[in-house]
Amino acid sequence: MGSKIAEVLHPGEEVIKEFNSIQINLKAGSAPKNAWGQEVESDNSSGTLVVTNQRVFHTGKFLLKKWLVEIPLNMVGGASFKKGLIMSEVIISSSAGTRIELVQIMSKKIGEEIVKTVNDARSKFSSQSSNSSSSTNQSIPEQIKKLSELKDQGILTEDEFNKKKSELLAKM
Repeated sequence: MGSKIAEVLHPGEEVIKEFNSIQINLKAGSAPKNAWGQEVESDNSSGTLVVTNQRVFHTGKFLLKKWLVEIPLNMVGGASFKKGLIMSEVIISSSAGTRIELVQIMSKKIGEEIVKTVNDARSKFSSQSSNSSSSTNQSIPEQIKKLSELKDQGILTEDEFNKKKSELLAKM
């Protein structure tokens, strides 16, 4: 992983795959903004496409202009591959209407690998999100029992336990 990529990663974010020298053409209904809040021009710019366990982003630098265009995995609508006469392209769309068009991909194999990597990461993220939300959807008595166990282990004080127990009982 390049040092330029490492400096834009979020805490706990892991790179699944990097694709270097990928040209981007960004499409959106209104002028999209990058991670720094700057408006992003819809031009062809070459950079690195990165798929992580949290998002898909394209980053690069040309002269003094640097950019990072991202779509969080929970907003990725999907990725598709389109073979042209000479060049191919990959389109990654978001539920917010932003489309990252990766253009001038020379190899069908690379295009298909990008699509597979993005769609696999999206599926894995979705299944992890549903697993974590189902584990936190315990009944209130189960949550109170867990809090009691934490209090008995000395992790929670009596006051912390009583406060949280009162909050939970108020929700019943």
